[in-house]
Amino acid sequence: MRHEKPKALIAHEKMMRELLDKGPPKFCYNCMNYSGDGRCGVFDMEPPEEFTQVANQCDEWTMEPPF
Repeated sequence: MRHEKPKALIAHEKMMRELLDKGPPKFCYNCMNYSGDGRCGVFDMEPPEEFTQVANQCDEWTMEPPF
């Protein structure tokens, strides 16, 4: 018979579930629409630097293929 699950492991698993549910912070830098040369493929322009430094600014952010 297994012993009781350690409380630290329970807390770690809970934290990991919350992080997975929340997902990554949404910056231009980790958006699939942001090209290597710094252009946004959705708006066909280079976003201002101030915009790229703030999370969750764009409703068009995507990390996975939309199909």
